Amino acid sequence: MEPVFRFNRDGLAGNAGLVRSFYLEQFQDYLVFERSLADNSVSAYCSDVGSFVLEMSAAGITGPAAVRRELVEEYFNRLAGLPLEASSLARRTSSLRTYFRFLLGEKFIHYDPTETIDLPRATRKLPHVLSLQQILEMLEAVDTGKLGGLRDAALIELMYATGMRVSETVGLRLDDLRLSRREVLVIFAKGSKQRVVPLGEAAVEALERYLETERPLLDKGAAGRGKVFLNLRGGAPLSRVGIWKILRKYAALAGIRENVHPHMLRHSFATHLVENGANLRAVQEMLGHARIATTQIYSHVSGEMVRQVHREFHPRA
Repeated sequence: MEPVFRFNRDGLAGNAGLVRSFYLEQFQDYLVFERSLADNSVSAYCSDVGSFVLEMSAAGITGPAAVRRELVEEYFNRLAGLPLEASSLARRTSSLRTYFRFLLGEKFIHYDPTETIDLPRATRKLPHVLSLQQILEMLEAVDTGKLGGLRDAALIELMYATGMRVSETVGLRLDDLRLSRREVLVIFAKGSKQRVVPLGEAAVEALERYLETERPLLDKGAAGRGKVFLNLRGGAPLSRVGIWKILRKYAALAGIRENVHPHMLRHSFATHLVENGANLRAVQEMLGHARIATTQIYSHVSGEMVRQVHREFHPRA
């Protein structure tokens, strides 16, 4: 089932103009398909941002581009005067910061009013990752004899082999593949940046099989527009929702009870590299992180796994 529009719960139902002018549906899609947040987290973020939008609208603000730093400061000063737990205040500030960073990244605004405000930050949670065995079980669940099977196998292999974001995978073009050199050109940051990521043998073989055998059958009337991954209905480029559904399908077939989402393959890619001794700077480059601090969370994941092994197997742990 596709995600429902959660802002309807926050007094925005029926106000299509406000929803549209503040890009709220796009923000919710970002939380679900880019950030891969759990349902409860998406609802909380939407509620927090919805409340802020209603206050801005009441103050005569018609869109996020008109929001200035002073308005955000006043809003948080009002929140600080409410009987809120520190964790609730931190979550609300995190929600708003995430919202404006999303708008800036999408070029809906050219200025982030939260950037220079010292907002309380919530403790960052370690990402959930799949084990190598779980990924192999997902691949084993793919029936490559059925239409779409070769595509799905190539999709899983590519995302795990490169750590590509779902948006990058959706936008991947045939010209971006350099299979003879075992690498892929990844376009990101809304086309303003690019990086080259190596491909392993398994990913190259899966992509070659899909491109030679199945993709020509799917690309009916050149509807694929040069994109690598196409859907089974009309051959249009595969969407973010389509990729999300594919991964959930094979996770279920593999008996994986976790809520598997596209970003989990990216987390798994990075974590497995670090666990096997990869240099953080190299992982940063492959992930396309602007700051090494963003990549360092994977060293924390690896460290936690080391501690878990120690607790489980050391006789005096």
